[in-house]
Amino acid sequence: MGEDAFHNFPASFEKPILSQKPIVRSNGRSEFLQQGTINGKEGVFHITTDKGGKVMRHRAFIPKSDWARYSKRWELPGIDGVAK
Repeated sequence: MGEDAFHNFPASFEKPILSQKPIVRSNGRSEFLQQGTINGKEGVFHITTDKGGKVMRHRAFIPKSDWARYSKRWELPGIDGVAK
């Protein structure tokens, strides 16, 4: 599992991530965030669902080293505001 693991993490990870309180956007989509690790690399799991709760195309792991840039761009909380 290399960098592609960041977008293809195991489906078994979804349940705990989707149990977090979502950030609900004005268009009805919800974004779920949870800190975790893949292959020893710390970061944030980010899953987006549509209004009906279906997981959309966005399902990613963002390394902690890139979270500040990513969260600012997408108006998400800083690393301290993400569930562990």
